[in-house]
Amino acid sequence: MILLDKDILTEIEHWRNEMILLAMETSFSNTKVLEISTKLDQLLNEYELNKEPEVRLD
Repeated sequence: MILLDKDILTEIEHWRNEMILLAMETSFSNTKVLEISTKLDQLLNEYELNKEPEVRLD
């Protein structure tokens, strides 16, 4: 599924907040926290791959 940059950033922010809240309630080694972390990694990778290259004017 390809998301627009804005959508990906919204998803990243949502899952990051969910992971932090859950980790504070449980632990960073909680299975659900690790699942969310993996999902975040995938979203971050997708964002980086789809990001337009920066134009440098030297």
